[in-house]
Amino acid sequence: MILSETFCNSIKKPNENIDTRFDEERKINIERNRHIVKTIAEAIFFSVRQCIALRGDQETLSASDNSIKYNQGNFLAALQIIAKHDEILHKHLSHIGISNRNAKYTSPRFQNEIITIIGYDIICSDLIKEIKAATFYSILADEVASHNREEHAFCMRFVDQNKDIREEFSSFLHVPRIAGEVIASTVIQFLQDVNLDLKNIGGQGYDGVANMSSDNVGVQRKIKNESPKAVYVHCSGHCLNLVIARSCSLPNTRDTIAKLKNCCLFYLASPKRKSLLQSIIMKALPDISKPRKSLIDLCRTRWSSRHDSYRHFYQATCYVIIALEYIAYGANKDACGEDFTNVT
Repeated sequence: MILSETFCNSIKKPNENIDTRFDEERKINIERNRHIVKTIAEAIFFSVRQCIALRGDQETLSASDNSIKYNQGNFLAALQIIAKHDEILHKHLSHIGISNRNAKYTSPRFQNEIITIIGYDIICSDLIKEIKAATFYSILADEVASHNREEHAFCMRFVDQNKDIREEFSSFLHVPRIAGEVIASTVIQFLQDVNLDLKNIGGQGYDGVANMSSDNVGVQRKIKNESPKAVYVHCSGHCLNLVIARSCSLPNTRDTIAKLKNCCLFYLASPKRKSLLQSIIMKALPDISKPRKSLIDLCRTRWSSRHDSYRHFYQATCYVIIALEYIAYGANKDACGEDFTNVT
């Protein structure tokens, strides 16, 4: 009789079945966990996209650590702000209704796993699909040392479906040694791992060091053995850098850059002199929509930053002369805009 009554109820009221209730609870639990993981992944993606550090001094969410002394980091701080407007995430971070208190998905290891998934399984995967659609592609690589490890920044150049030429970063390739054969085998292994046909390599670009450019044991020779169409081209950026470095070693150029740097330091080292120059520029150009820096110090390593410094100095040359005449002789008082009587 009991079994018969249970069977009848299961037909008349299917929503009250034990199996159905268990399934509904399981479904709700899955949806809740997916929402939590999605929200946490969005917070990680936000920090990565904005190029800000995820972690701080202490990786905990306890209230005792929310003091000025300890910085929780951008990721945990963003999660706490989101939790104020998201009840599900708030309960998850506060262990309300959570059976497994260790499964918070906020650890540094989980953050790295999410970043790896976004980078390789989503972004890199979509990039490889576009390259396969383009058929032919070129490879670009350059060596950099990071934390006593030799890494190769590996990029690809191709023409997409919109007929636009694109150069996209693909991955950092760790190389145990910088010998040409080792680097070439590492590059080939990466291309094989992402299922790209080596025969479709149409070009390769590196710097001019022997292990990359040698026609006997260099990387370009090893790649060309696999793909005869892969024409080697000495990187234009490296060529330009070598030309500029050689030009800057000439006496006339070296002395000019040294004087320009001393002039920049003369103004930038003193807040009063810097304010004087800025005041002269603002009075001479009152209608300028966006205030610009008067001078920029010369960077010793980045040539692009040096170019900005040269451009600013060239544009501000006449105002630099006016400021120097005011400092030396007290002239051009009307051009200063303010009373800078103590500027020396």
